[in-house]
Amino acid sequence: MRRLCVLLILSSLCVMVSVRVCAAPRVIEVVPMMEESDLDGWAMAPYALAGGAHVYEGILSIGLGDYLNGVVWKGELPARMNFEVELEAKRVFGSDFFVGLTVPVNDTYCTWICGGWGGRVVGISDIDGKSADGNETTSDMRFEDNRWYRFKMRVFGERIQCWIDGKAVVDVDIEGKELSLRPGEIENSTPLGIATYDTQAEYRNIVWRNLIDSGVPNLVPEAFATAPNYWCTWYAQNYWQQRGGEIDDFEAINNPNAREELNYDNVFDAKEGWATKYLPRGRSDYFFLIDHGWQTKEASKRIRGATEFFSLQMDLYDFYQFTDGDPAESMRMFSEAITGKGWRGLGIWTRGNVSKAAAREFVEWSRQAGVEYWKIDGGGTKKFYSYKIKQEVYPELRLEYITGSGGPLNPGWEVPGQPEYPSVYEEGGSRQKAMLNVLRNTDVFRTYDAAPLLVSTTTMRRTHDILKQTQQQPDKYIATLNLQDDPQVAAGLGCLISSKRHPNYMERTYKGEDMHHQIRGKRMIQRRMNEIERFGRWQRIAPAFAAGEGVYVFSDYDLVDSYPHTERDTWFKDCYGKVVYQSAPAIMARNMPLPKVTADGDAPYVMASVYPNGPMAIATEGRVRPDNQWFEPRAIITVQVQDAKQPIGVFGRYEQLLLEFADSLEGVKHVWGQDLLGDQATDIIGEVQIQGNTMTLSGALIDRIGTAEGDEGDISVPGMVIQLRGESPVK
Repeated sequence: MRRLCVLLILSSLCVMVSVRVCAAPRVIEVVPMMEESDLDGWAMAPYALAGGAHVYEGILSIGLGDYLNGVVWKGELPARMNFEVELEAKRVFGSDFFVGLTVPVNDTYCTWICGGWGGRVVGISDIDGKSADGNETTSDMRFEDNRWYRFKMRVFGERIQCWIDGKAVVDVDIEGKELSLRPGEIENSTPLGIATYDTQAEYRNIVWRNLIDSGVPNLVPEAFATAPNYWCTWYAQNYWQQRGGEIDDFEAINNPNAREELNYDNVFDAKEGWATKYLPRGRSDYFFLIDHGWQTKEASKRIRGATEFFSLQMDLYDFYQFTDGDPAESMRMFSEAITGKGWRGLGIWTRGNVSKAAAREFVEWSRQAGVEYWKIDGGGTKKFYSYKIKQEVYPELRLEYITGSGGPLNPGWEVPGQPEYPSVYEEGGSRQKAMLNVLRNTDVFRTYDAAPLLVSTTTMRRTHDILKQTQQQPDKYIATLNLQDDPQVAAGLGCLISSKRHPNYMERTYKGEDMHHQIRGKRMIQRRMNEIERFGRWQRIAPAFAAGEGVYVFSDYDLVDSYPHTERDTWFKDCYGKVVYQSAPAIMARNMPLPKVTADGDAPYVMASVYPNGPMAIATEGRVRPDNQWFEPRAIITVQVQDAKQPIGVFGRYEQLLLEFADSLEGVKHVWGQDLLGDQATDIIGEVQIQGNTMTLSGALIDRIGTAEGDEGDISVPGMVIQLRGESPVK
């Protein structure tokens, strides 16, 4: 079948590159400000009740005062400008702000209020005489009692920036503005104070950091990614079965036994625990999602309306450290343990159909626990009770639904010689209608499991079959696509990932070779963990967007990959001893014209997208053929850049990358390039070729910059960001 390639015409924007690229601050001194057992360094504020604050086990507790209560720093401050203060806090009880952080700003002061004016207002008091509830920093946020939150406030240069749990909530230019304290007792919180209002609260890990201007920009925002990507325990659970040597019972490696590997020790062990060990440089951008096996296995303990795999009630034996009479409290304790390891938060796996009443209770438990992601691995798509209720009760919770994919390979996989191998999501496919229905009624749709050797090709085709039907219908198809564990494809097509890879290798063998049906082959996913970390940081710059958003275009032909499969290569027994064929469009793009690809021999898959918030990404993906289980061909790729002011993400291998802009690049003075894993950019203008309106980057340059901060032994493909600058110096 020949497919229609939609013609896309986009007006190019003027190549104005005098965009501000801010220099990155560098920490030069760290000052801990919390003792283990006393108030040393702090004193009760003049307005505080006697004995209204005390310290235990490194936690500062401020009691319920006569409205305002708090402490002030009694020593000399390390600085009055270019610093940041970070702390963790929780509201124990009360109705108003539990963080009132007063800091100096040169010769004046201001207060960051969190939870004010009845419990939800966040903002800076005062700016130009306006309080936190009515100026440009004002925002609304719900805070749960007895949940720890991370707060960071930075006063640097001419800006005040604030983050809560890694999310930017304040970013204000203070040049020319009058800062002051709100009239009243809060004026007694200087020079540094922590206050509450009609509220009892606790604080820990209070740290002051002095900063200086590094002189070079950091192109990756500090605020953690807000798009709902996650790392999932399922592949690790599978690998932990009979781990530690040669497999002695092949048939005992199965899903029921994999469920039993999900327990406290495997998650939190100080040396080998998955939450402790994996993604150390990227976990703040990912939910840690516990898969099949965490819920109670005793039917008598489930609430009415729950099912075997959808109860949200923790298993008493596997996680006794968190078991509590209140399921919400159990999840809250689990969630705090996960965030304590630096992860973005806890995500949970479920499956099945539950009653409307049970769904409401489960959403409420998640709200109380601070759980913000459910992976619903089947069921719930007739009434979408959970989605409808969470939209009403707890919209911060993101839900993922699936339809399944009819197996780990797209149909026709055993038939050679076909020009394409469409998926079950194709027009007229067995899951098309169900897929479109889910995309109208959820936050995330996962394209589902694929066999490991051809996972990228299978997933790209499924993604293509969806996007060509949903494009340009943003009000109808609201879900964002999750592409499993393929970060390059996801970056190139504006999608999410659910990473399941892990670095363990040769810890379980079969006939002397590493045995892992989910992670297999020459590609060596186990040594490509940096790809996941880079992708998470890219999503700070350019969050994934919904399947109905924008225009999708594609080449009018597929590339076909194939490989003979054995019992070592996949859990899918039907393909043992057979050559498997899969295909995907050679070139795909969202919201921009198709890139041009020139290759001698095999070409890579090529994807590119302009994200709704402005940045552009270009990505290549490797190939599979019968004589080569994985290879990464290079090509000359030409891309039209619509807006020279925006960041450009580059992923994968290239012979050359040509960026064609609308106008001459004569005014460009800096070309900043940065490994997405790094925190400082490098000016590469002397290493690129600029001719007229075209900038050329060699594959060798992309390889070097895009892996410059990689871990030793990691073989991930490059992942970098580029930003052009005009004539003004870095500030």
